[in-house]
Amino acid sequence: QAALGLSVLDEIDENIQGRKKVWENYKNLHFANTRKQLISQKISINYAYYPLLLSEERDVLRVQELLKENGIQARRYFSPSLNNLAFLSEGHCFPASESIASKILCLPIYHGCDYEYVSKVLREIL
Repeated sequence: QAALGLSVLDEIDENIQGRKKVWENYKNLHFANTRKQLISQKISINYAYYPLLLSEERDVLRVQELLKENGIQARRYFSPSLNNLAFLSEGHCFPASESIASKILCLPIYHGCDYEYVSKVLREIL
């Protein structure tokens, strides 16, 4: 893994700029029944993922499946909520975290991503 990381190190700036282009295009899209993450001006963004917050978990599962049927892999990076992981579980409830974690779907984002196709499919299903 270290060798692979070193092999793309020379291209890191180009890859980040490519992801930024995809991220910015997603940011400019507007879909019904979704919310976008508010981002503080005090942080820097690595453009590694683009989370959409949907209304309910069943919407996440439906959209994820429809994207998959169109050859688009979306991920649930923030699910389950960390307090629900077995090795961290001590019976603590975090309702806000659990609610949001169940309703987030991250759109594909990588240098060279066909965001126009992803956007077209999303417009059809959202």
